[in-house]
Amino acid sequence: MRYLIAILSAFALCAILYAIPSQAQPNSLSVTLQLAGLPGTITLCRDPAAGQNGTDEQWSVPIDVDSNPNTPTGSNAIPGAEVVLLAETLPQYPGCQPTSAVTANSIIAGVLVWNAAQNNYIDSGQSAIISIGMNSFTIVTDISGVLGNLSTASKYFAASMGSYSVTGSGATSTFDNTNEISIDNSVTSTAGNVQNCVAPGCNSSSSWYPLVDLVGLSSSTTSPLPSPPPPPQPPPPFGANTVDAEFDLTSLPASVNMCPGNRSGYGYDLIWIAGMNYNTTLGAYETLITAHTPMVYGCGGILSLAPLYGTLFHMDPNNPTNGYTSVTSLPVTVDTAHGKILVQADRTNPYLAALSSSTLVKYFTYEEVSTSATGDFSPIGLAAGLFQTYPQDTGSQFNFGSSFITPSNNVCTSSSSCTSPAYPQIDLISGTMHMDDYIFRNGFDP
Repeated sequence: MRYLIAILSAFALCAILYAIPSQAQPNSLSVTLQLAGLPGTITLCRDPAAGQNGTDEQWSVPIDVDSNPNTPTGSNAIPGAEVVLLAETLPQYPGCQPTSAVTANSIIAGVLVWNAAQNNYIDSGQSAIISIGMNSFTIVTDISGVLGNLSTASKYFAASMGSYSVTGSGATSTFDNTNEISIDNSVTSTAGNVQNCVAPGCNSSSSWYPLVDLVGLSSSTTSPLPSPPPPPQPPPPFGANTVDAEFDLTSLPASVNMCPGNRSGYGYDLIWIAGMNYNTTLGAYETLITAHTPMVYGCGGILSLAPLYGTLFHMDPNNPTNGYTSVTSLPVTVDTAHGKILVQADRTNPYLAALSSSTLVKYFTYEEVSTSATGDFSPIGLAAGLFQTYPQDTGSQFNFGSSFITPSNNVCTSSSSCTSPAYPQIDLISGTMHMDDYIFRNGFDP
C-alpha cells in the first residue's frame, strides 16, 4: 500500500471544473471513489482554525502511468505517480466562517502532473469532470495528454484527507488510503479506519468523517487500453562481450503462491535455465545460465517475480560428482507485462568463451527444484534430479545466435503428461540467445 498524508499544494483549479453532469467521451478514463457517506449538503470552512490548510476535504487518485515505482523522483513526489486526479471542496482561507453548501456545487476536480523543476504536482490544464453519486463521486478525463501513455500495466490508488484543528497544536489533517491496483480493476477498503483522527477535533461520529472514509475504488475506460511498450533496453553490463539469454513465457504474474509445493529442503521455487555445451558422455549440459527466485528452505510462500536472481552454474566434466556449482551471479531484467525474462552474462568467462554459432543451446523451466544449502545442484544426485523435476517445460534445441518457438499450454506435470496450462510462469513459448548487439537494439524482442 502506498500512503499519501500531505495535502497537495495545488488548489488553483479552474472554475470550469465545477461539478456538472457529463457523459464519458470516447477514449476516456472514469474513476469512482466510494465513501462511507456523501450527504447532499456539506459545511464549508467547518473548522475555521484549520482554514490555513486551504480546503476542508480532499481526495486524490495518484496514477503510476509507466508502472515504475521509482519514477518520478523528488522530495514531494508520490512514489510511482506521474499524474494525480485531484478533487477537493472549495478553497478555504484563514478567517473563513462555516457555511452550508450543496455538495454537487462545492467539489471541484483537476488533473495534476509532476513537475520536476518545481518539485511538485501542478495543474496540467487537462479537463476533468466530476459527477456526484450515492455516497460516491466519479472523475472523468480524457486518455490523452499527460495520460496518453496509460496502459494495462498502469496502476492507481486513492487517498483522502480532512482538515481539522487540535487544541494547542493548530491545523492538521486526517487521512485514508486504498490499496494500489491496475487500471480497469476495483478494490474495497475497510470502513472506519481513518488515520490521525484525534478527539475532540475528529472522531468517528464527526459529521464529516464519512467523507474521508474510503470504502471502495474502481475505474473503467471507454476503449481497451494498449499493452505497455517494452521496457528500455538494459545497458550491456559486459560491453561487447554481453551474452543475452531471453525467456519468453505465456505470462508472468506479479507474484505467485508457492506454498502448494512439496519441497522440504533447500531449493528454488522457480528456475529458468539455458543449457549449453551438451556432454554426450554425461548426458547433460555442462554450463547453465539461469534466472531463479531466491533460495529458500521449504515453502516459499507468496513470491514476487520482480526482481529475480541470475546465476551461472557449471558442471566439471572431469569431476561430475560435484554436480552443478555456482560460478557467478548474473544481472536479470524482468518484464512482467510482456512475460519476458532477460539474463545477461559475460562471454569472457572461461565457461562461455567458446560460444559460437555451432554451440547448441536448450531451455528448461522448473518449479520446486531442490539444491544444497548453498544453492548448488550438488552432489550429483541433486544435479541428476534436476531433469526429473516436475512441473517443467522444455524448448527445442537451437544454435547460439538463433531462437526457438514452442507451443503454449504444454507444461509437463509428469513424464507422460505435458498438456498443462496451469503454470504460465514456466510455460515457454519462445526464446533466444545471442550477443547483445545481435538483436537487442530497441528493447526486448517483440
